[in-house]
Amino acid sequence: MLDETNGGFIVRNRQVVNAEKWEEYKQKEQDRLVAAQAQIHQISNPNAPDRTVTPNKMQELEKKVEGMEAKLDAILNALKK
Repeated sequence: MLDETNGGFIVRNRQVVNAEKWEEYKQKEQDRLVAAQAQIHQISNPNAPDRTVTPNKMQELEKKVEGMEAKLDAILNALKK
């Protein structure tokens, strides 16, 4: 295995020549494995807020308008009496 960026062999004739680079390579592969499995091993916390169901601006506006309509209806009913 040749590391062209640093100009040297890491593994030659099935033997590790540069142990430091070999350890870096193994660590990168381990990190990739952990990252690939991150979704499987994620910790679920039932007390954590659900981030996928956050109300957007339109939903908030609709709630405000519904509240205003109820108030206006109450005012109109009070004026009719």
